[in-house]
Amino acid sequence: MAPSDRNFVCKVCGYAWTGRKDNPRTCPFCCTRKWDGFTRRTCCSCGYEWIGRSEDAPKRCPGCCVSNWDAPNYRLQCRKCGYEWNTRGYKSSSETSLCPKCKANDWMKTPKMAVCSNCHRSYVLHKLSKTTLCPACSKKSSENVCRCPFCDAEWVSKKDSWVVCPRCGFRKPDNADDIRCVWTDGRRTLKSVRSGDFDAIYLWIGSNPVSAVCTEEIWKKTGLEYKEDCFQALADYLENHADDCIERNSDTKKMLNLSDGDYVLLAYHFDGMSPEALALKFDTSLDEVRKAFDRIMAAYSRCGIPVNDNTYTENPQDEYKRYSDDTKAPGR
Repeated sequence: MAPSDRNFVCKVCGYAWTGRKDNPRTCPFCCTRKWDGFTRRTCCSCGYEWIGRSEDAPKRCPGCCVSNWDAPNYRLQCRKCGYEWNTRGYKSSSETSLCPKCKANDWMKTPKMAVCSNCHRSYVLHKLSKTTLCPACSKKSSENVCRCPFCDAEWVSKKDSWVVCPRCGFRKPDNADDIRCVWTDGRRTLKSVRSGDFDAIYLWIGSNPVSAVCTEEIWKKTGLEYKEDCFQALADYLENHADDCIERNSDTKKMLNLSDGDYVLLAYHFDGMSPEALALKFDTSLDEVRKAFDRIMAAYSRCGIPVNDNTYTENPQDEYKRYSDDTKAPGR
């Protein structure tokens, strides 16, 4: 198709544009999927797309046959016991009152920490505990020191195993290599973090995460290869360009009409920062970050963009990126 054939006009708002795609999914101005008179639908569960001529919503997705195909798909994780579950489009985290496994009603909050009055080490504070001593001091037993590979927090525990870090809320990886330090100069540290099929490199300065980049995007964004002799240059880039994501994704803020606070979280999230890292970076609770992402996902749904929260933690990144690539027109 010649470029002159890629001139489109929205039948809903009248906006005219020249697109890079032969068949745009939405109008770049009003975000409607009905810009050409047809109804484009996408299943939030399996991602299947189809075009319907009827205004009536179909009862099931033609791809996976689920009935709630147009409901946001939320993946949640209890910060008390580490249990993960899928709400299947019925409830967001703000609407979920209990963890299905441990029945905690404050399942979005990490375990409370205390400092031992005897040895001054940190430990997880249990509800029924009446002592100010850590498990090692109060029981006169051998100490079990736990350490989170993500934020480097250390605490004393009754057991030598743990599920969720009480500082950052990150779940203990099944494989020790999923979170590892790949480079440090004493002041800065690069950590490789893998969750499922998602990989990112984090820059830490001291005990705080500064920025991140998806491993597969390192060359595209930095021009550097992911190898040992480039790690210092990569750390320099991530430190010097930590805030570039705010300007880079400014179109998204306008499209979704997000608040400044919610947009900043999403901008860093696009670069690969998990909710746990965002809570540490902005010195807020993981509970507040999770609620912000509920608002962001609702904003995407209002624009007709399918939200599947199973891609990575709370990040429907693949769907967001595809939507942005499909709807951006030259000169916008």
